Amino acid sequence: MSATLVIFGGTLTGMLTWISGTYVLHLKALPGGKKIEIATPTLFGGTALTEVEWAEIVRPTSYHPFSTFEAKGSVYYLDEDGTLHDPQFLMKIEEALNREVEDE
Repeated sequence: MSATLVIFGGTLTGMLTWISGTYVLHLKALPGGKKIEIATPTLFGGTALTEVEWAEIVRPTSYHPFSTFEAKGSVYYLDEDGTLHDPQFLMKIEEALNREVEDE
């Protein structure tokens, strides 16, 4: 019985981490304007920070239930109901995602 509960708990935790690991907690523009910092949650409740250039942002190439964009091989989900402190961010991300569509 206890083995069943441990397996169930581990599987559920793994699935929740896989799903919520793409959620963007916050985006921050770095000095110079060519890079942004993306904060995502970790398994133990911490925050993982990733720096990416605007040129590295592309449409997601792999399937994930929550994915808005991909950068450096990782998928990120940007909640459209979130608070935007800089309205230009959304336009810049849309421009980066549409850049490759226009190139085709």
